[in-house]
Amino acid sequence: MKVFRDLIGDVTYPVVEYRRTPIYDPVTGEKTSNLESCYTILYGYDKIDIKVADDGRAVATAQVQSAADTGNPIQVSFNDLEVTIRPKTQWEIKVSGRASKAAVAGNSK
Repeated sequence: MKVFRDLIGDVTYPVVEYRRTPIYDPVTGEKTSNLESCYTILYGYDKIDIKVADDGRAVATAQVQSAADTGNPIQVSFNDLEVTIRPKTQWEIKVSGRASKAAVAGNSK
C-alpha cells in the first residue's frame, strides 16, 4: 500500500487531548532532549494526532482535558497542516498530521 500526503493548509479543529512527546533523531533513531506537542483532534468521529515542533505554550494539558470533559473542546488553529495516510494493517489505515504552528483559536469556548 502507498503512503498518501495532502497539504491542507491553515485549519481549525477541536482538540480533545494534548501531550508533549520526545523528538527522535531521524538518522540514529535515538531520543533527543527536544519535545514536540501532540494534539489529538476530532475529525468527524475519528481521532487524529497532529504533531507540532513548538515550545508547548499554545495550551495546557489540564485546560484541554477540562474543556473536553465539559463537552466544549478547545478549538486550535493549525498552520500549514499536512495529513499523512498510511497502512496500519492489511485492513486498516493510520492517519496522522504535522503542522508548523498551533494556536488557540479566537472563537473557542
